Amino acid sequence: VVFTDESVQPGGGENNVSDTDKFYKSINIDLTDVDINTSTLSFSVGREGNYQVCFIANPDNTLQQYLSVGAVSGTTMVQEFRRYIATQACDNKTSGLLMTSRFYPVVAKLGTPYTIGQVNLTRAMARIDLYSKAMGLTINRVIFRNRATTTRLYQGNIIDWESGVSLGEKTYNLS
Repeated sequence: VVFTDESVQPGGGENNVSDTDKFYKSINIDLTDVDINTSTLSFSVGREGNYQVCFIANPDNTLQQYLSVGAVSGTTMVQEFRRYIATQACDNKTSGLLMTSRFYPVVAKLGTPYTIGQVNLTRAMARIDLYSKAMGLTINRVIFRNRATTTRLYQGNIIDWESGVSLGEKTYNLS
């Protein structure tokens, strides 16, 4: 996800991401036949300028649609993007576990590649697998109490965790 960066400082970085930087475009990178451990990937922003780029893996359909609308309207800003990421469902079973990166500053010049380097992704949620070796024991239901209902990504900007508003209970019926 690419945002224009209107406030670039010399030696910029993620700290220069402004909540009002506007969404520029979303770029889909297909990793189906790519060895991510040895491959170098590239993409084109499309025009010269200063940008902040955030990588997302496994977005659900709702997030993809949200980014499409942002691309059309040109009004989606970093603050709204962060808030939307923070409200993603914690139990998405269709597209895998949502992962995001920090924002990487990019200075795009036509014909000149810009190297970001290694991109680290953070899971927005965790997966827990339950196994029982007890003979005759069948687990039919699991209850998680005080479970985060939103991601803690970007918590400094959005969520007051002391309020407890983002905690809840979730029951999973396994039978």
